[in-house]
Amino acid sequence: MKKRLWAPVLLLVVAAIVSVVVLAQERKGAEYPDHERLLRETHAALKLAQGAGCTGPKGTMSFGLANSSATSVNSCVEAITQGTAYIDFWTLDVPTGHTVKIETTSLLVYVTAIQDYNTGTVLASTLQCGYSQSDCSFTYTVPAGGTYVIGFASVNAYGPYALLATDLTAGGVPTPTVIPATPTPSPSGCYTSTTQLCLDGIYTVSVRWDTTDGRSGSGVPAVLTANTGYFWFFDPTNVELTIKVLDAHGINNHEWVFYGALSNVHYVITVKNTVTGAVRTYENPQGAQASVADTAAF
Repeated sequence: MKKRLWAPVLLLVVAAIVSVVVLAQERKGAEYPDHERLLRETHAALKLAQGAGCTGPKGTMSFGLANSSATSVNSCVEAITQGTAYIDFWTLDVPTGHTVKIETTSLLVYVTAIQDYNTGTVLASTLQCGYSQSDCSFTYTVPAGGTYVIGFASVNAYGPYALLATDLTAGGVPTPTVIPATPTPSPSGCYTSTTQLCLDGIYTVSVRWDTTDGRSGSGVPAVLTANTGYFWFFDPTNVELTIKVLDAHGINNHEWVFYGALSNVHYVITVKNTVTGAVRTYENPQGAQASVADTAAF
């Protein structure tokens, strides 16, 4: 009797194994979609939405100034086979023959592109971003001067992002200069981008954060004054950290670094003197929310 049960039991086991494998493959397919196809369809969605006029640009970008915004249900919406694209458009004026760099920071799955103003044709893009990194960029040399469209498309979700345009031809990316022999420091390679602040003309400040549910990314900066700024992590309307660098040589012959913690997630702040190369890091442990006043930082 037991021998007769071997065949059906074996068939049931094989069927169960096959089912598990199929489900695993389906789940993997859902988590890792066809990136190339998604990119092509997102390009088509960007062109279609821009060509149709959609809701118009959100604003005008200026070189060297980060723009923080968020896609929403009020953004342009285009259907693609793998879901929905939520699209925002910005305009950017570029001189003839200049090479521009477009940087984007977002936790969303996204594509950022530069497009023809009249037709919406995608001229260059970040490719697919958001699966393994939150910061992406691309460069493009415009054949003719005029107004171009910068399109941001988030896939299957809407939320915050930041954009930065840099004119590389005009020297938008600073190149290090020789440190003078005199004791007066000279800024060297200090600039503000979508992932770092430049404070006091010398110090770059960047933040990396991560959460207990596996998310991570770079803090997105905003400038308040020449020596003060802040960072947001998840939403441009929700400030997570403020920081400033003060020249206190007249008091104790040091540069001071103060920061105010407005978040209890784990993050690491890196402050670098771009003249001397000196670096200081400050870590906020998961669950902590403490501010720091380092009066002997540099």
